[in-house]
Amino acid sequence: MKRNYLYILLTVILIISCKDQKNIKSFTLNGTVNGDTPNYIYLEYGKVRDCTIVMNNKFQFIGFVEKPIEATFIIPPISSMVNDWFYLENNIVDIEISIEKKTMKTYEINFIKVDTILGVKTELIRSDFESFKRSYKSDANWNSKLFQKLAKIIEKKPSNSYSGYLLAEQVINEDLNIDQIKYLFKKIDSNALSNTQLESIRRVVYPDLSIEVGKQLFDFDLPNLKNEIISSKNFRGKVVLIDFWASWCAPCRKVNPELLEIYKQFKDNEFTVLGVSLDVDLKKWNNAIVEDKLIWENIIDIEGFNGEIAAKYNVTSIPTNFLVSKNGKIIAKNITIDDLKIQLNKILGANN
Repeated sequence: MKRNYLYILLTVILIISCKDQKNIKSFTLNGTVNGDTPNYIYLEYGKVRDCTIVMNNKFQFIGFVEKPIEATFIIPPISSMVNDWFYLENNIVDIEISIEKKTMKTYEINFIKVDTILGVKTELIRSDFESFKRSYKSDANWNSKLFQKLAKIIEKKPSNSYSGYLLAEQVINEDLNIDQIKYLFKKIDSNALSNTQLESIRRVVYPDLSIEVGKQLFDFDLPNLKNEIISSKNFRGKVVLIDFWASWCAPCRKVNPELLEIYKQFKDNEFTVLGVSLDVDLKKWNNAIVEDKLIWENIIDIEGFNGEIAAKYNVTSIPTNFLVSKNGKIIAKNITIDDLKIQLNKILGANN
């Protein structure tokens, strides 16, 4: 009986262990090299640069990515990717590359070409789009076909970095009009865009941005927890800290207790805080306000980083804040807690 119990316990442990293993996301990149085989090869993605030995024309990399990401191979001293890059995802990925050494002037360059890649869904989307482009780009109604194709890709994969790349590419190529880009921008998840891509698209969608120190603030109206519309104009006559944040933003939540102390210290002397959330989940936003005891006015823009307000204030990351004077002029941007206290003492008097 005791032996049976131990057997059952061991089986349960193994099942739990296997379940945990399945939940661990990572990639295994198995590579085959054709042509001029190097002794070792580098893989670069995001801020990571990894290196491995090439043996019998084979190599392998193991790692982790948060989301589909652009990756390249590097072979010292000089190399160039013929395909520019490939996408890497957490999966078992099989890739076959060709390497050709060419001497240009006095330099020997390793030209790396991806011949085939399997196990990356983003590469299938990319391949499909490239095929679509070759088939229809010369058509008279190319603009309409391109817009419809991009709309399908972005609506299906709004958080995929390739969706972000495609949208940013259209801004450069100018194949789509402003209304079409604006429509796609509303559909895409800002996480699919780098800060540079986000800003380049915003300059097209909202050409009259952005707010800078010394300028008058851009007034806006947004709902609070009770779904009442609150206007930034209501805060004239007070020094206001407009604080862009979200419930999922750890640095935002970390600074809230210190900001609460400053608010309590100066709230009776013509100072207030206006919290502008970029949350998409109203319940999590509400819970964060309660948990952090945020007793100032809190409003929300569910369009987040893609919205006009974040664009006008050039908010590409959070926390971001703006200190605004009583007459609505921007005094400072991204002011620290210590500097905020100094500024408030200077503006409102040191008797706090």
